Amino acid sequence: MRVSVNLNAQKPDTTTNAVIYARYSSHGQTEQSIEGQLAKGHEYAAAQGYTVVHEYIDRVMTGRNDNREAFQKMLSDTGKHQFQVIIVWKVDRFGRNREEIAFNKHTCKKNGVRVEYVAESLPNSPEAVILESVLEGMAEYYSIQLSQNIRRGQLESAKKCQCVGGSVPLGYTLDSDKHFVIDPQTAPVVKKIFDLYAEGATISEITGQLNEQGIRTIRKQLFTKNSLTKLLKNEKYIGVYTYKDIVRVEGGVPAIVDKSTFDRVQELLKINRRAPSHTWTKVEYLLTDKLFCGHCGSPMVGESGFSHTGAKYSYYGCIKRRREKACDKKPVRQDWIEALVLDETVKLLHDDELMEYIIDRTWEYYQVTDKVQEEKAVLEAQLAEVDKAINNLVRAIEAGIFNAATKSRMDELDAQKAALTASLADLELTSGIRITRDHIEYFLLRLRDLDVKDRECQKRLVQTFVNAVFIYDDGRVKITYNYSGQSSTITLNQIASAEKGKGFVCCLPCSTLTAISGRKSRHFLFFGENRTQIYYQFQLLCATMEAKTAEGERKMKKLLALLLALLTALVCWVCAGYAEETQVGDTVMFGQYEQDGNLDNGSEPIAWQVLDVQGGKALLMSRYALDCLPFHDEKTDAAWNQSALNAWLQADFHAAFTDAEWAAIAPVTLADTAADGNPEWQNTDAEPAETHVFLLSYAQVMQYLPEQEQRKVSGTEYARSRGAKFLGFTTIGIGETDWWLRSPGKESYDACFLDVRGVVGTKCVTEKLGVRPALWMDLYADRNAFPYEQQVQAKQFAEQGDYAEATALLDTLGDYAGSAALAKEYRYQQAQAEAASGNYDAAIALYTELAGYADSDALCRASRYEKAVAAQEAGDYAGAMALFADAGQYADSMARLRECCKQQGISIYYFSQDAVNAGVDTGYAKQDTISGDDKHFGWRLGRFFLTGFTRVTADENQQPVFIKTLGDSVTLWFDLEQDIDALNGNAQLSLAADANGYDQQFGIPKTNFGRGTLIVRHTDYQNAKNEPAVYTDYLLAKGTTGANTRIVLHEEGDYEVALDYEVQDGELTHITSKFGNYRIFLRFSIRNGNCMVYPFDLLTGAELQNTAVAEAGFSLDLARSRYLDINVRRAVLVETANGVIEDERFNRPAKDGDRYTQEGIYTISVSNRYTGESTTKTIFVGSQELLETYVRNGFSLERLK
Repeated sequence: MRVSVNLNAQKPDTTTNAVIYARYSSHGQTEQSIEGQLAKGHEYAAAQGYTVVHEYIDRVMTGRNDNREAFQKMLSDTGKHQFQVIIVWKVDRFGRNREEIAFNKHTCKKNGVRVEYVAESLPNSPEAVILESVLEGMAEYYSIQLSQNIRRGQLESAKKCQCVGGSVPLGYTLDSDKHFVIDPQTAPVVKKIFDLYAEGATISEITGQLNEQGIRTIRKQLFTKNSLTKLLKNEKYIGVYTYKDIVRVEGGVPAIVDKSTFDRVQELLKINRRAPSHTWTKVEYLLTDKLFCGHCGSPMVGESGFSHTGAKYSYYGCIKRRREKACDKKPVRQDWIEALVLDETVKLLHDDELMEYIIDRTWEYYQVTDKVQEEKAVLEAQLAEVDKAINNLVRAIEAGIFNAATKSRMDELDAQKAALTASLADLELTSGIRITRDHIEYFLLRLRDLDVKDRECQKRLVQTFVNAVFIYDDGRVKITYNYSGQSSTITLNQIASAEKGKGFVCCLPCSTLTAISGRKSRHFLFFGENRTQIYYQFQLLCATMEAKTAEGERKMKKLLALLLALLTALVCWVCAGYAEETQVGDTVMFGQYEQDGNLDNGSEPIAWQVLDVQGGKALLMSRYALDCLPFHDEKTDAAWNQSALNAWLQADFHAAFTDAEWAAIAPVTLADTAADGNPEWQNTDAEPAETHVFLLSYAQVMQYLPEQEQRKVSGTEYARSRGAKFLGFTTIGIGETDWWLRSPGKESYDACFLDVRGVVGTKCVTEKLGVRPALWMDLYADRNAFPYEQQVQAKQFAEQGDYAEATALLDTLGDYAGSAALAKEYRYQQAQAEAASGNYDAAIALYTELAGYADSDALCRASRYEKAVAAQEAGDYAGAMALFADAGQYADSMARLRECCKQQGISIYYFSQDAVNAGVDTGYAKQDTISGDDKHFGWRLGRFFLTGFTRVTADENQQPVFIKTLGDSVTLWFDLEQDIDALNGNAQLSLAADANGYDQQFGIPKTNFGRGTLIVRHTDYQNAKNEPAVYTDYLLAKGTTGANTRIVLHEEGDYEVALDYEVQDGELTHITSKFGNYRIFLRFSIRNGNCMVYPFDLLTGAELQNTAVAEAGFSLDLARSRYLDINVRRAVLVETANGVIEDERFNRPAKDGDRYTQEGIYTISVSNRYTGESTTKTIFVGSQELLETYVRNGFSLERLK
């Protein structure tokens, strides 16, 4: 039986989910309001049959504003795959410029989301679609480049056998260096899985057993056949670390499973693998929405099925034949028709005259529609008006008119100029990639040689150029081409009209038409006028051709072999085309230097002005004076090559660049400035010398800055602090600082400079003036190695929600331009995203790394709490208890922790001590009972409890004594029962931050106690009181031991614990009654429950068992149990008339470390007064004959007689 399925036809019950994005740019604009955009969006969705699931709205935003929160959230949400369409009013809502729109659409496309516009169809001109194709190629290239940067970092980690991302396999966890270590809780599960399968259990049996027992995958999901099979194939479990096909390290991971078991499992997997059945893998049909039936004009859709031999086939069939049985068009093979269309499309690209025409029209379109240039022209005109007003005011000042009014007016104009200058700089930096005609020409002409093996390349080619394909049963195929993927599809009637020469007007030059018409096959060039557009849409109807299957396939294989490589080369060239796109007047960010005057935040990127472009290099000069320095340190000849300023540029200023940036600075040989055309100053310079960074000469200033206005400059804040300012004003419109040139001056000890008016002058070389470095930059250098570019790339990653890639890139930049701070913020955002998606382990790791940043500590506790709740509900009480402990005072974590203890049979002891009024500013010394008029009356802050003991008893003072197992510890907790910002439910009553707290009893001097301070003092077995441990801000869970309120106690001894806190009553104003100091105090002791002492041979160091012999003697080790009652009795054997007797020599208490070397019989008695247990050991020391005989005779005095 033949079975086929239509993979492309839309199912009736399939819903397309859409979202609407609306933005209102300005209150004063005449445009569709937010409400109007939403209403039109809903109308559009209804007409298309879409279901609107969400609305994203940004109010009073501009398209060039990077902080469109709703827009960025929408882009991030595309990765959740909850909607397939974004509806926007117009294309300008989707980005600041054409380039950003392409980047944003690329992000959406990558996540399977398309963008549709309500008010316009974009693009519907041939020029626009070519431009969009170029830009999309750029966007894809940048994504590829960024991914490669990240992969390079991952490869370095992989070489160290570190985790490079993704889920950690079950059975492992990561240490602080991201190396894999065995997880003692889950590794036994992995081993059991391998053993079961090796013993013959099936995949289904094992998954069923694991799921029934509540065991989950590393992602906390039920086990499935796929997840278990993947686990069984993972070589990490035998210690093999792999990274893609690049890195393979035997022993790079600790093994959980032995190799023989693993190999047995792999053999069984091969044996048990079923013969493959018919699987319905998704098939991509290249000509969907492009291929039409030549008989009835209906779309032909992709279908697939299996032949009687089991072979799978894919084809296109007429939808009317399939659904209505109303057409007799036969299906056509998918591979044949797609190869044919690609073949003819590539042929089309070899028409030189046609391609030239398309390139010219696209370039004209770009220039006319470039809104950035229009905006720049407006700003420059406004700036010119302000400069004119400033110059008029300067002339007034020079004429002696300088008063408060002129000063105020100057400040006002200066502020306007600063704002306009900043806007221009921002426009330059945010205007995106500049497209040139060469970009477009290269894009199209390189398509001729593309190696089309990659499906994505094929789709791009078809979507860009192919309009419609009509196929007939008699072998004819008619292909119509356009240069707008969104243009209306050509119909059979239009083809018939075109073939008769009716209804169409030629839009190409006559020579092109003649050349095309003169071919063997008939071609028709036509376009239909679109009255809503300035430009005509043109389309090309290719030849009607006879389809020859075998020949077509052979040709296509050759052509497909070319397309992918060429497109890859094209995309790389587009970005490498920085050399061509850099223009005079542009701003380039390159290097870093202190500029804002804040030394704590690191250096800032340097903005450079492009003065000249030639030979693949650009002459750059800093836009601002970066420093203020003398030309020479002493009054001497103004020879540039020997100047202190030149030495500073080559040495100290070298640190402004990374190695990659310095390598991009082209070395130059500077000309002798004595011949640079300065008629007044005849001083000579030294011989020319090769250099990297320099100052402009007089001749260069005249060449590149011919207008006086162009020579005015302001200093950075740092330069100003070093003296680069005029008349002491913060800023002034005539230019803020004089700045050096490298040319010599009028006298031998003078150098040339430009004053604040932009006028050339001469000054003594020891004067301190502004410094504007210049250099020639290699435009073909790899910009991706430059820190500024890498930071921009990182920001783009973050905008797309790829925080891990963004931080990985920023981490390589160190403190560059705030990169470290930015990396923290992105990790913070990533942690929030991980927590929101339930990936608590990743969130906790990130929040822990960010300790102290923003509210990371609190959010980390929240994630631990959520993870703990999940563990508790899954029955993992031990794991949940540890997590609740780390969560500290979060929600009901302490109550849940106690419940976990009960489930594990862990004893809990609750202390019943109530708080006392400790007296304001008495060092918490008073112990007054809380009376009825006290603000603390009738409620308690919380209570202490203790876990980790085996039993509890009481001493002679009825204080609790907790008995623990030797080597274990006990834990003291405080269960906070109040909201510290609304004690007893009263918003006016809160826990105050006691900034000057002190404690008399423990001798704690005045310090910042914060919101509750815990003090713990330990007294040891020798009654020595240790220094108290102080945990400030204890009730905020920010104590010195970490983000929790547990105190782990390891040592035996007596403990005193005090919780000091201050309560504030917001309703009271008198300082003595507004605050109240309170204290909870308790005492208890901890003792080991063992009754053991360990004798060690002094000669061999070995532990001695009962009745052992030590020739050289022994020492005692009490194993840190200091409260045992230990006695040692020594006796010797003495021969008397009545036989051999034991003669006691001493019987006395012992202590840790005591040594016994005298010969004799030692009896060691040990008792634990708290448990009532006792034990005895006998050790023999010496080698005398009688003692040896006594030992040989079984320690019997009777036998010795």
